[in-house]
Amino acid sequence: MSIISRIFDLRHPIKLFSDTLRKKLALMIFDTKTISELEPKSSKRILFWRTDGKIGDSVISSFIYKELKAFYPKLEISVLTLENAKGLFETNPYIDNVYLYKKRPNLLSVPSLLKEIPQQDTIVFLGRFMKPRDILALRLLKAHNYIGLEKDAKIINYNILADCENQHYQQQFLAVAKVMGLNIMEPQYTYNINHRSELRVSKYLDDIDRPYICINPFGSANSRCLTADNILKIGKELNIYYPNHPLVVLCSPDQLHKLTTIETELKSINAQFMSNSAHIDDSACLIKHAKLLVSVDTATVHIAKAFEVPLIAIYLYGPNEYQMWHPNHPNSKTVFCKKPLSSITESNINDFSHKELERTIRENIVTTEGNVSM
Repeated sequence: MSIISRIFDLRHPIKLFSDTLRKKLALMIFDTKTISELEPKSSKRILFWRTDGKIGDSVISSFIYKELKAFYPKLEISVLTLENAKGLFETNPYIDNVYLYKKRPNLLSVPSLLKEIPQQDTIVFLGRFMKPRDILALRLLKAHNYIGLEKDAKIINYNILADCENQHYQQQFLAVAKVMGLNIMEPQYTYNINHRSELRVSKYLDDIDRPYICINPFGSANSRCLTADNILKIGKELNIYYPNHPLVVLCSPDQLHKLTTIETELKSINAQFMSNSAHIDDSACLIKHAKLLVSVDTATVHIAKAFEVPLIAIYLYGPNEYQMWHPNHPNSKTVFCKKPLSSITESNINDFSHKELERTIRENIVTTEGNVSM
């Protein structure tokens, strides 16, 4: 463990104590019991509080908007989110309004951030640990009903924690749907790609003009990013079983430099990357048309499910985290990294068995029609 990691590890109990104390004070000052004669399923307006800005979370929960709109065509569905995540919701045809919020606003700025939001009948807030600014914001919005997970807040009058604790993240939104009067049996993820990305990727794929495989080596943190050596090894393993399939390595603009430094080596294994990739939608579009995706644990595994693309996922060791964030994809296989030697040892996505990965590739050959041959 690095020195910086050890410092943060020591600071964690102090921060937790401080956050808990502030939360208790905020509950004493701002929290009030919600009493409403209006049931959530009678709502005319519903607001989803989505200020985490995480793409994967948004994909997993994407089914809820379509299902609500199909069951309640006149229901006005709104989302409160951050500037960097608004595109995930603005392109969704089942969402009527997208309101913007600031990341970690101070208490004094909260009222001004909410002034454009009309009164809602139901608000869905699924944060597990409320901050003082969250409690104040919910109080100011004056909704008739609040659906959430926070067990200590009286303002949450429909608590769904018991229905989804220790289950996949998707279950939270299935529980929300149940409160709203829906029983969703087979939730379908959706991902709406913007038109500019469709055009950009279409032009890029003109030069490939045959079935290809995507590799996504980059996660949300350095510990979730594959090394150049592992990228090349995975490429060579795919070459064995897909000798006629080009490999397309996905990347964001921030990660592009990591691929340009190994461009020659990538060419030697029939691999390339989209050098003008400018948006997550570019990667989503490449996945949509791919025959197979090999990816580390990040949003792309859930995008693969949305487009029903066969998937081989590489996950860090962690049974509890996997339970909540696994691909939930019937046409997928998972390769796990090795268990850390001790509780203070950091897990790393590069610590997986190439022998196991090669076996997984071999045993799950995808045909050119996209079917898996076991």
